[in-house]
Amino acid sequence: MEKIFITFLLSIIVVIICHILMKKDHFSTTYVQEKLIDLGLLDLATGINDKNTQEAIKTFQEKAGLVVDGMVGDDTFP
Repeated sequence: MEKIFITFLLSIIVVIICHILMKKDHFSTTYVQEKLIDLGLLDLATGINDKNTQEAIKTFQEKAGLVVDGMVGDDTFP
């Protein structure tokens, strides 16, 4: 019975951590999208790192003289 309870408790903790990380990623993606909109590189902030967002990031990287990979790292968005 104790093993079942511990397994259940650990499962709940994993679900909570995943939920927190997903919300954080959603916030970060939305924040980056809003900055890209401010720069005129993107039309809509969806909170999803979709093809349009990646292309806007690549355009920004190219214009800024950065390595163009579509990923937001420390150089792209300090």
